[in-house]
Amino acid sequence: MSQHMVIFQNPDGDPGYNQFESIDEAVSFVEKIRNDQGVDSVRIFELNEVKFELKPYYKVKLQALNAGSSSAPAPAPAAAPAPAAAPAPAPAPAPAPAPAPAPAPAAAPAPAPAPAPAPAPAPAAAPAPAPSPDPAFSPFASPAAPSAPAAPSAPAAAPVPPADQPAEESQPTRRGLFGR
Repeated sequence: MSQHMVIFQNPDGDPGYNQFESIDEAVSFVEKIRNDQGVDSVRIFELNEVKFELKPYYKVKLQALNAGSSSAPAPAPAAAPAPAAAPAPAPAPAPAPAPAPAPAPAAAPAPAPAPAPAPAPAPAAAPAPAPSPDPAFSPFASPAAPSAPAAPSAPAAAPVPPADQPAEESQPTRRGLFGR
């Protein structure tokens, strides 16, 4: 059963509306306002619900593609849908990302990663090259698809530790987006 809306204009010129459960109730209301108030401008609408879904909207804005770009970054809009993260400093050349290990059963402990080699100092004048993506690893691959082991391309320096952690020689290699 659909609902009905009666939209009319009062004798004062102000708009009015009433909602009813049935067409019979809407018709009797129209008869009443026509006979009692002299309202001539009346319309009846049948209301049907429109189904929709609200989804989050994320937008990525780059501040600068590299440190040597001369173009100024565009300012963020005042009403951004999600706060933008601050850009990370350019790291030293990093090894190609390794495929993520398969999820282990809940009872088995996770193996500890091997310690990373000591970082090599990077020249200050040359910008750091972008890491090359691993063709065998795709973040969009299905969980059931087997992942091929990545072939080491070239030895590279270990990633720079975050500022809130002290630099140690025995610090494990950080893997994945959140260091797991």
